[in-house]
Order: sequence, then C-alpha cells, then structure tokens
Amino acid sequence: MIEATKTVSESEELTTKVAKLSKAEKRDLLARLEREMKEAAKALQFERAAELRDLMIELAGSMPDKKRA
Repeated sequence: MIEATKTVSESEELTTKVAKLSKAEKRDLLARLEREMKEAAKALQFERAAELRDLMIELAGSMPDKKRA
C-alpha cells in the first residue's frame, strides 16, 4: 500500500519515482490507488480516501493526454 506523503522531501521523492515509471506502470498504479481509495471510503476512512484521490490527480496530471481521433 502506498502511504500518503507527509513532508516536502517525501513528496519530491515520490514525484521522482513516478516520473521513472512507464505509461503502463502509471496506469497500474492509478488503478491500485483507485481501489485503495474506494476501500478507504468504504471503511469510513475519508481522510485517507482524500489523500489517495489527491495522489491520483497528481499522477494523472503527469501522464500525457490521450489523443482523440
């Protein structure tokens, strides 16, 4: 399970690691974060769910947009 970042240095470290992931690995990570977010919300851990949501938004922002035909 990925833990939410607590400090700026931890956030920067996570950003560096994510930047090195392939597109497929980023998609897999997004899917895993979404599952964890839903599980946290189901368990009434709303702060944790919000942290995971924020991580997903940050990760999705680092991915190139899909080109539309």
